[in-house]
Amino acid sequence: MECPKCGYIRKHGDPFPEYECPVCRVVYARYRGSASTSTGGETMDDKNEMYREYKALKRKVWLLNGSLVLVVVLSLLVVIAGTYLQTKA
Repeated sequence: MECPKCGYIRKHGDPFPEYECPVCRVVYARYRGSASTSTGGETMDDKNEMYREYKALKRKVWLLNGSLVLVVVLSLLVVIAGTYLQTKA
C-alpha cells in the first residue's frame, strides 16, 4: 500500500498498524477523506457551528461565575457592615 501523503510504499515487515503509514504516521482513512469532512463524518460547517455554540456557552458560564462571586462578595460586605454597626451601637 502506498501512503497518499508521503508516497511511502508499505513493506510486509513494517511494525506499524496496517491503517497507519510507518514514515509520516498518517492514518490512511483520515487522509483520504475530503477536506470538508472530519473523521466523525461531520462537515467543517458543523464543527464551526459547534465551536460557536461552545464559545457562547463558555461566555454564559463566565457570566454566571462572575455573578456568583459578586453575590458572595456583597453578602460578605453586608455581614461585615452589620457586625460593625452592631458593635458601634
